[in-house]
Formats: sequence, structure tokens, C-alpha cells
Amino acid sequence: MPLLLSLPPDLPVQAQTWLTTSWTTAPACIDDASLGERSRALVGAQAQPRPTTVELSATPGPAWTIDVRLSDGTGIVVDRQLRGDDCETLTDAVALIVAVHVDAVGVVRTRPTLAEPPVVAPVRPDPPDPPIDDASTTASSATRTVVATPSGDERPAPPGRISRPRMSGSAAVAGELGLQPKGAAAVELALGLWWPHVRLEIGGLVAFGPAIALTESSPAADFTFAGGLARACGVPGRGSIEVPLCLALEIADFRARVSGPGVEEGTVERDSLWVGLTPSVRPTWAVGKYVALFGLVDVPIALRRHRYLVEGTQLHTIAPVGARFGLGVQVRVP
Repeated sequence: MPLLLSLPPDLPVQAQTWLTTSWTTAPACIDDASLGERSRALVGAQAQPRPTTVELSATPGPAWTIDVRLSDGTGIVVDRQLRGDDCETLTDAVALIVAVHVDAVGVVRTRPTLAEPPVVAPVRPDPPDPPIDDASTTASSATRTVVATPSGDERPAPPGRISRPRMSGSAAVAGELGLQPKGAAAVELALGLWWPHVRLEIGGLVAFGPAIALTESSPAADFTFAGGLARACGVPGRGSIEVPLCLALEIADFRARVSGPGVEEGTVERDSLWVGLTPSVRPTWAVGKYVALFGLVDVPIALRRHRYLVEGTQLHTIAPVGARFGLGVQVRVP
């Protein structure tokens, strides 16, 4: 149940200038606009609270998880974690943590102003039943079973909540090794759905590198890599820092374009199908409610490998395992 507050009738309304709130996640559940007034009501009108900063993060689930971090410039930092289903109760709990940190004596002094629990009148026991025969006893027991009221512990638990996914779009640039002869530059664009600990993405990937030739008088070849991907990630982490661990399926067209001396047609192009599995780690920092920055370390594993020959001489063979290292930005839609 929410914490009940009974405010003194002469308590003045003061501007919330001593309490500063910030979020490391998207604001949710906690009514941060009223924290100053609720905390002030708990410590009393005569208190002079020192400037305090409260940092909040909210994680949805079957029950809300609220992380609270307090600091006031004195070197004392308070870290607490709250869990509950009722956002009003959680807001009162955060206000109580702030009030105790600012002026614990003031909170004790204002205790008489809290609502008193209701007085429950004693219940007189029913008079004993008169002696009856066995048949009447059976009927009476059945009647009592029908009208009996279950205790509070037997009430069914409320169903768990399933959080609504958010959409995201991301762009990344990376350097690539192993798939092309001399390395390559890669660009990735992706759209995704994500929950607090799960992320699904689809996107496209393009990589292109410099031309390569066996000798100065032999034909040269350049390679391009263009295709699509589907990625699933588990997302450990908390607050503004996440470390998604992902696995992607990549399907792409690996094109070789040969030109130069000895090529009668001027330019010859050959296309081959590349299929790979790519485990990756993508540490992410949410710099705001809608924007996050991330790094990427991808390890593409070729399920189909190809060799490329020029005039009977092997020019390039796709490596069984490659690597990509890069940076990206993600935009999150509420």
C-alpha cells in the first residue's frame, strides 16, 4: 500500500531548490517532480535541508526495480535498490530515503503526523453449537465450508507485466580484416526492437577494400562485400552501461572485379555467395534518453569460402575467420 502522509496544516509551500534529480535511464514510475515536497513533509517545516542530488534508474519487469544514489557534497554517498509493483509506494519510499539522509532526527520528530493505523474492534467468539447428530454435523460443516472466507495469503498473485519493446536505428563504421586481401572499410545500418535484456536487429552491411595485383604487369582485382544480416543479442548491464552479447547470420554477395593487362573484355566481374555466422560484443553507453554510443568487435566466421584465380594463379582466398572493429551511434524511439 502507498505510504500515507498527513501534512501539518501550517506547512508552507517552498520551491524545490535544494533537491536535484537526474536519470540514468528513461524516467519511469517515480514521480520525481514531487520528491522535494514529499521529503520536506517528512523532515518538517523547520528543517534546513542541505543541497542534495538524487540519481535514479528504473528497470521494468514483473516488479519495478528502482536504483537510488544520493550525494550531497560531503563525501557521503547512499546507494539503495527498491523493488515493488506500486509506483506511488516506490515514490514515497524514495522520498523517505532522501529525508532520512538529509535529517533523520527531523523524520523521527514528524512521526506523530503519520496516519495512525485503524483500530480494529475485538470480535466476540460465537457461542458453542448445541449437540447435534452426525447427519446434522455433516450438513453444518458443508455450510461453513461454503461461507468461509480465505485468508489473505490465499489470494492469487497479480499477473506479471510484459514490458513493451522500443524501436531503435543504428549506424556504425568499422575496419575489417580477413575477408578481403588487404583489409576493408565497412558500414552497417540496422533497425531493431529491444527490451531491457533482449535485442533483435535486421540490417545491411557493405565493405570495400583496395585493389590487389600479383605483379605490376598482371591484372588487378578489387573486392566488394554487400549483404544483409539478422542479429539477436542478450543484454547484460545496468543503468546507462550495457554490454550486448550477439550472434548474427550474414548473407552477402562477394564480388570480384578484375581489370588491367590481359583482360580482353576490359573488366570481368565474378559474384559469389558468402554466408557466415558472426558472434560479437557491443558495449553501449546511453548518453541520453534517445541516443546511445557503442563500440563493436565482430568475429565473422565463413560458412562458405571462395578462392579467386587470375591466369591460373591464386589471387585471394577468403579466411575462415575475420574481424571487425568499429564505433557506432544508436537512436532509440520511446
